[in-house]
Amino acid sequence: PGPPASPAGPPKASKPGPSPPPRTAASATAVAAASWLKPGRASSSTARMEAGAALAQDYFANGAAVPEADEGPARKRSRTEPSEPASFRFSAELLAKAPASIQTCRSLLEFLDKKLSTPEAAVVEAGGPKDLQPRLAAHALGVGRLASLRNSKGWDARAKRVLDVAAAAATEAGKELLATTEKRLEAEATALEKDLKERGESGLEALTAERRTWAQDCLRRDWLRWCARLLRAREAALLLESEAEKAKAEEPQAEAGAMGVAEVLEVLLNGKEAADGASATEKGA
Repeated sequence: PGPPASPAGPPKASKPGPSPPPRTAASATAVAAASWLKPGRASSSTARMEAGAALAQDYFANGAAVPEADEGPARKRSRTEPSEPASFRFSAELLAKAPASIQTCRSLLEFLDKKLSTPEAAVVEAGGPKDLQPRLAAHALGVGRLASLRNSKGWDARAKRVLDVAAAAATEAGKELLATTEKRLEAEATALEKDLKERGESGLEALTAERRTWAQDCLRRDWLRWCARLLRAREAALLLESEAEKAKAEEPQAEAGAMGVAEVLEVLLNGKEAADGASATEKGA
C-alpha cells in the first residue's frame, strides 16, 4: 500500500470585501450644516446664532479648520487648536456681544494669539509645612484670582470688546458669586491660621504672598484665552451664517409677480413704468 494521504489543511478563509468608509464626525457636521442651510429653517438671528455656535463646536471637536470666507484678509495664525478642549459651547447671548465682523474677529484673534505666545510665568508655590502646602496653595490661588477680578485696572481694552469680565463681576449676579467665594476663602483662612499658629509657623499672608500675586497674573492670562476661544466660536458662527445668507440669495425666487427680461422689455416697449404706473411718455401725453 502506498503512503497515507496527507490530511487536508484547514479551509482558507474568504477574503472580506471592502468595508464602507466610516462616517466621521466631520462628515456628520457637514450633514448638519447642510440641513441647517435648507430653506424653511428659522431665520431669526438668535436661531442662526445658536445653530452656528453648535456647528462651530463640532468643527473644533474634530480639529477641523474654520470654513473660509469668500473674501477677507489672509489669516496669519493657525486655523486649528488641537490642544484645546472640545467642549466649549457659548450661549447665543454671549456670542452676540462679541464683534459682529469676521474681519474684526480675525484682527483681534491675531492680537490675542501674539500676546498668548509669550512664555508663561513659572508656577509659584506657597511656603509653610509640606503637609499644609496643598491647602495653602489652593487658598492662595483663590485669593489671588478673586483680587484680580475685583481690580478694575489693567484689563486690556481690545480684549474687553470680546469679553468684559470686569463688568460682569460688577453686576448683581457677579457680586453675589464673588461674595460667596470670599466667604469660603475667609473660612479657609481662619482654619489655616489656626493650624499655622499651633505649629509656630509664619502667618498666612507671608507664606502665600508670592503665590497670590502669581495667581492674579494667571487669571488675566486665562481671561485672554477665553476671549480667543469666544472669538473663534463667533467667527465660525459668522462664517456659517454668511454661508446661509449666500445660499438663501442663490435660491430661486418665487415666480408669481416676478419680472424677467421679457417683462422689462415689454415695459420699455409700451412706455409703462411698473413703479408708479405711468411712464414719462404717458405723463407727457
